[in-house]
Amino acid sequence: MRQTFADFISKADLCNSTNEQSRVARNMLLIDCVQAKGLRKHTNGRLVTIEEAVFMFIEREAFRQQGLTGDVEALDMKICNGLL
Repeated sequence: MRQTFADFISKADLCNSTNEQSRVARNMLLIDCVQAKGLRKHTNGRLVTIEEAVFMFIEREAFRQQGLTGDVEALDMKICNGLL
């Protein structure tokens, strides 16, 4: 069973420029709306909330521990390209 976050900020859409929880979430990650939209685009809609970012980094760590450097680098490139 997958655990999830209970607070509204972790579940807030990072790309929503009018929502207060979304603004707080972006401030926690030190990104703006443009970068949030880039992350959504380059991860094929997979990284939209803080909760999804945490799960993506857990997956990245699992790849790293299994020695799947190609998968780790692919995730890193998606995030880097999304932030540029």
